[in-house]
Amino acid sequence: MWFDSWCQQGPIISVVSRRLIGQAGYIHSDLVCDILASESWSWPADWCDRFPILNSIHNPTLCDMPDCVIWKTRECNVSDFSVHASWDSIRPHRDIVPWYHVVWFSQCIPRHSFILWLLIGEKLKTQDMLKNWEINPSISLLCPLCKLVPDSHNHLFFDCVFPRAVL
Repeated sequence: MWFDSWCQQGPIISVVSRRLIGQAGYIHSDLVCDILASESWSWPADWCDRFPILNSIHNPTLCDMPDCVIWKTRECNVSDFSVHASWDSIRPHRDIVPWYHVVWFSQCIPRHSFILWLLIGEKLKTQDMLKNWEINPSISLLCPLCKLVPDSHNHLFFDCVFPRAVL
């Protein structure tokens, strides 16, 4: 009861303190039916004067149907709750890149595709990226393979002599 959004200001617990709820004889695990009397709210008399927002909360209609969890999507559509729907609503959405099929395809090895995806986006944790994290300056930021120049995406995959020798 106290933690659902019944009014514009959010849950009632954000309007009425826990102490007042307890002093009125209610408990934090109360259900809506515990606060209703003859299908109208049974707030303590002084609450309506102290918290006028309580007067604007509509009386709910109770029925014998079991409660269900619903989800409001990014497009403001209401649907049954699912992990897929909630993840799709909270994750950042970006345009599909035209080269995604080069990385992700039916026979791909997911680990390889993931690393390639990070590489293309220049998000691998190479040492040039780590220097922005203010690591210990005594640690060498040279390429761990050739030890000639600072490590970077371009050097590691295009300029370093060691990977060329492996090919």
